[in-house]
Amino acid sequence: MQTTKLSTALHFQVVALLERYENHATQLVERWLDPELYRRVSGEIEELVQRAAALPGLAASALALRIAHSELLGALWQDRAGRAGCHPAPATLVQRHGDCVHALRSACVRALQAG
Repeated sequence: MQTTKLSTALHFQVVALLERYENHATQLVERWLDPELYRRVSGEIEELVQRAAALPGLAASALALRIAHSELLGALWQDRAGRAGCHPAPATLVQRHGDCVHALRSACVRALQAG
């Protein structure tokens, strides 16, 4: 019972962190060269992945989001520098990133409903 309460609390924390991260990540795509926002988003993704990875059933979705985050930032750097990189277009990566956010959120909701 204690483990279930802890797990439920952690799932709610992940959902809250995910909401904050998604909001700031969206802002970062729009305002790419904002160093304070970049630092905030970088810290949020690290905390989010660390918490999610500790929960059964969320580690794979958290890792997929971390990869999508890294690919998106790489593509934004390439795009803003005027270089065509090996990444897909930023718009494609924004969509993939959003899909990963949705997948992690869905996994949290399913776990909460099952618990």
